[in-house]
Amino acid sequence: MKIVAMLYLYDEGRKTPFSNGYRPLFSINGKNYSGEINLKDRNYLSPGEKSIVKIVFFHDYLELQVGDILYFSEDTRIILGEIEILEIG
Repeated sequence: MKIVAMLYLYDEGRKTPFSNGYRPLFSINGKNYSGEINLKDRNYLSPGEKSIVKIVFFHDYLELQVGDILYFSEDTRIILGEIEILEIG
C-alpha cells in the first residue's frame, strides 16, 4: 500500500536527520506496521521539520483513510513524529 502524507518529525526523540529509505514502525489501530519513507522535496529531514513524503507500507491492506493521523517510532517506546494522510493509492 502506498500513501502520500505530510510528515512532522518531532524535536524530541530522534536527534539526527533521516534520508530516503528510512524504515520506522507506524502505529495503526493499536498495531505496529513497517514501511519505507521517501522524501519528495529534499534529501533529508531534520528534527523539528515538516515535509511531504511518500510511504510504502509492507502490507497489502490497511484500514487507512485520507485525513488519518499516524504516529511512528523506532522502538515503540518513544514516538518520533506523526503523519497526516493526504492521498492513498
